[in-house]
Amino acid sequence: MYFFLAYDGPVDDYQPHTEFALAFDWSELGKSLHKLSHPLWHIVTNLFVKVFYLPPNCACALSTAFFCSLTFCFTRKILMHYVDEPKYDFVCDITAALLMFMQPLYIKQFNPQHIIGQGSPFMLHNPTNLAVQPFALICTFLFLRILKKQLYSKNPKLLKDFLRLSLFSFLSTMAKPAFLQVFIPAIFIFLLVRLIRYKFKDFSFCLKLVVVFLPSLLNMVRVMLGEFFLPASEDSGGIAFGFFEVWSAHSPFIPVSIMLAAGFCLLYIILKNIHISHKLDIGIILLCWLVGILEFGFIMETGYRKYYGNFSWGYCTSLSIMYVFVTSELLSNVFSKKFSIKNIGIPEVLTFIIFSVQFIQGSIYFFNLI
Repeated sequence: MYFFLAYDGPVDDYQPHTEFALAFDWSELGKSLHKLSHPLWHIVTNLFVKVFYLPPNCACALSTAFFCSLTFCFTRKILMHYVDEPKYDFVCDITAALLMFMQPLYIKQFNPQHIIGQGSPFMLHNPTNLAVQPFALICTFLFLRILKKQLYSKNPKLLKDFLRLSLFSFLSTMAKPAFLQVFIPAIFIFLLVRLIRYKFKDFSFCLKLVVVFLPSLLNMVRVMLGEFFLPASEDSGGIAFGFFEVWSAHSPFIPVSIMLAAGFCLLYIILKNIHISHKLDIGIILLCWLVGILEFGFIMETGYRKYYGNFSWGYCTSLSIMYVFVTSELLSNVFSKKFSIKNIGIPEVLTFIIFSVQFIQGSIYFFNLI
């Protein structure tokens, strides 16, 4: 489905990104990376054209489908990890497929456009946003696994997970730096609070994480320099601060837009009264989401791209993470090893209703684009 979306779907972002991919010159790699600061999707598309001699629109579609397939696989893996019961693997398969079509609740009176203004876990018109999502999911999963081992194991063996996290976080910056723009500040806030609360008990662990994320952070510096401070083109803008100036241009009711975008996730968290101090996963996911809201609300570009909302990508990526991990929490509560109809209460029923509405609206929106 995502192949057809990119092959003959919306052209607003796919066409220029395909042109960037075709212009990528391997003989002048440094110059190409300066012009194209996050080139992973473009490199894959370029290889499909040059190695397999595919037409550009087909290469664009295959590249997009490849990254979306990774998103499905990682989503499925995360759901299965939380459910932890092989006989319910088919539930994880179906749910992972449904999540690929999820969009925010759409009420026209609050948001004139379906996704612009309130954000979305799947910004279908942008291929690089779709490309970063699998890496955002697996990085979040690996970090949470590392953190739990550190906190709850006596002699945690973390080297392999550290190496994987370092690799995938670096790839995420090559796809789009949006994810780490919200993830790194969220981790920093969490660890800083923990260090102060426990009198620097895990200081050495924090230093190890700095080393793990160092390649990604250096690459982000390169990206920011190339995009805003040493731009490849003279008409590129810089960075400025404003109070929801860009967001308010697209949404007349920002608080409502935020709640509609969070949708069933926020509803489930509230109805289940999930205490973030007792649910480490949900707490960190919500922290990423809040950082994303603040980034979109207070940081903006200058120049002709000011109202493009390019600092909303981190917020949208945090939504995709929230959708997957809150769904994992929901499934783990319902499909426990001792499954019973008693596991399904009013919070689960109401959440399923909103989930279904978002899936139906998202599917209609998706097929209208094809």
